[in-house]
Amino acid sequence: TSDVVDLYNVRAMAIMGEKHAMQKWSCYPDGWGVLWGATQRSHYIAYALEGFWRVGLTAPVEAFMARFAHIVQDAVLMPYVITQDGEGRGECLAATAQFALLLKWMGDRVIADLLIDAALEQPITRSWEAKWMIDAMLS
Repeated sequence: TSDVVDLYNVRAMAIMGEKHAMQKWSCYPDGWGVLWGATQRSHYIAYALEGFWRVGLTAPVEAFMARFAHIVQDAVLMPYVITQDGEGRGECLAATAQFALLLKWMGDRVIADLLIDAALEQPITRSWEAKWMIDAMLS
């Protein structure tokens, strides 16, 4: 299994209650996980951050959001990939909706709603994009 897939599965680990297995993927304290590599898909990062949040590990989510606030706040759509150096490339509708949901959980409805509005202007072509958009809108 590649590291990317493992990061992607942090959300599933949270659902299964495997909090101990999640710890090695944490991005606390500096906002970027040691095992994440130099570049990571924002969609996968969002899955991991959701997993941490759901089991009460809010520090990794807060650390990531603090380090990469410029990407999240300046995004029309979230980038497809994010580098550990703070650069974003491409666009990802699913990650946009996922980060909107995370921001709502963190209490930042203003930026969350801006991301949702931007995402709703795009065609939704994948079922998981629709799922995340509905979750973000109803949260």
